[in-house]
Amino acid sequence: MVGKEETERMRWSGIIVAWLIVLGAIRYGSEFLVFVDLPSLLMTVVGGHAAAAAVYGADAFRVVVPSQGLELGARALRITKSIGHFYVLAGWVGALIGAVHMGNAGDVLNRTNFGPSFAVCVLTLFYAYLMQLGLWAPLAAHYEDVLSEP
Repeated sequence: MVGKEETERMRWSGIIVAWLIVLGAIRYGSEFLVFVDLPSLLMTVVGGHAAAAAVYGADAFRVVVPSQGLELGARALRITKSIGHFYVLAGWVGALIGAVHMGNAGDVLNRTNFGPSFAVCVLTLFYAYLMQLGLWAPLAAHYEDVLSEP
């Protein structure tokens, strides 16, 4: 049976490797700043966490710090699993808002503006799934492991 320390070490190794792969893919394909858009980031992170706070109140913020989240017991696990979904939903809402803006601005028909506009449009989805993969899923796994210990 794998020990607790080895499990934690492998979890952190996996998280770090996943982030490095994403950062490497970004760097290999283009400039890093192409992936930075403050409104898209705010839509995803603030929108996703605001939705979580609307459902779970202050506990949506407490789960970010594992020492405080453990005080919530099984509720922490439910919240972290849900927050990842809220982020993804906020990302999709942001992408749809971006698509409406693109259509309204005529960027869909303008070949020179379509590429950059579409790239910004899908950044909310990129941020949402990245946060789900790199933060909320591992945090939920951590709570699941800690709460299942005897």
